[in-house]
Formats: sequence, C-alpha cells, structure tokens
Amino acid sequence: MLRDEVDNWWDMIKTSQDVTKMVWMQFEELLLSNYFPEVVRRKKRAEFIHLVQRNMTLTEYAIKFTQLSEYAPNVVVDEQMRAEQFQEGLRLNIRAQVAPFMLRTYSEVVARALVREREMEEAQRLRSKNSRFGGSKKWEQDFKRQKVSHPQQQPRKQEQYSETTDMTKGPRRCYESGEVGHLGRDCPKFQRLAYSHLNDNFSR
Repeated sequence: MLRDEVDNWWDMIKTSQDVTKMVWMQFEELLLSNYFPEVVRRKKRAEFIHLVQRNMTLTEYAIKFTQLSEYAPNVVVDEQMRAEQFQEGLRLNIRAQVAPFMLRTYSEVVARALVREREMEEAQRLRSKNSRFGGSKKWEQDFKRQKVSHPQQQPRKQEQYSETTDMTKGPRRCYESGEVGHLGRDCPKFQRLAYSHLNDNFSR
C-alpha cells in the first residue's frame, strides 16, 4: 500500500517538474518533505542530539542511534563526529572505559563499548553467585552464634567418691586386718607378719 502511494506521488512530481536531471539528494529532500514534514524531522533531530543510552543495552542504543542519525546529517558529517556523538551518549561506567582510547571511528567505539559491557555483565554474574553462597554461609554463622549464646546443658557427671574420701567420712579402718583406728600401712599385725616372713627367708 505504501509503495503504491509513493509511486502515485512520484508520478505527480514528474508531471510538475523535470526530474531527468534530479540528483539523489534532491529526490531525498522531496521525499522527506512530503512524508516527513519539517516539524517531524526537527523533533527527530533533537531526539538524536540528546540521545543517551540509559537503561538500553549497547545493541539497542546502537540501533536507535543509527535510525535517528538519518535525521541529523549535519551533526554527524564525518566518521569521527559520528564516533564522538555515539561515545558521548554511552553510560558513564562504559564511557569512562572507552574514552581514554581516543578512538576515531564509530565501529571502534562500538566494539570497545561491547567489550566493556560484557565485562560488566560477567562481574555482575559473579557477584550474584557469590551473594548466593554468602547468604548460605551467613545462615550457618548465625546458627553457630545462636548455639553459643544458648549452649545445651550438659548432663551432670555422677560424683565419684574415692576409697580415701569414703574413709575420711568415718573412722579409719585397716584394709589388712579390718580393725578400726589405723590404716593398712600402719597395721602392726601386717608389719609383724612381714617381718616374720622376711626372717624365714634369711634363715633358709
């Protein structure tokens, strides 16, 4: 439908003026003036001049830049100006890494910006991965701290009483003779028995 409309428009132009010597720029100007009034072109040109990347990906920004640049041929008259205009609209965290290279062509700026964008995406991916593992580790640390602040009560060990302790609670009893009043090491009966046994050994 649009093609038919353009064909009809061109037939009308041919009847109103001599087009045999018309160059491409003249044809383009006629076409734009008919389908893109000056007010529209002025708006598009202003949009191009103030175009910045913001939340667009680099590819989205490059496509929009190329589309709008058609309305501002006087702004990007050569390759270097085109590169500078594109670079100026990049996000700061990308532009700061591209500008020091002082690139002079549009394709070089786009390529360098794409490298920086991939680096940032990879860094973000690693941060997200570490954040997930860090969250698990934080949970473990919190759990350990909770255990320290509320330690489990250990069962009380049964009190063990030694033979010596038992003996101190009552009268001292000899474990050799069973008599009360002295300990085994002081037992006179045991001492006499040991002395007698010793003499027997010598006499033999």
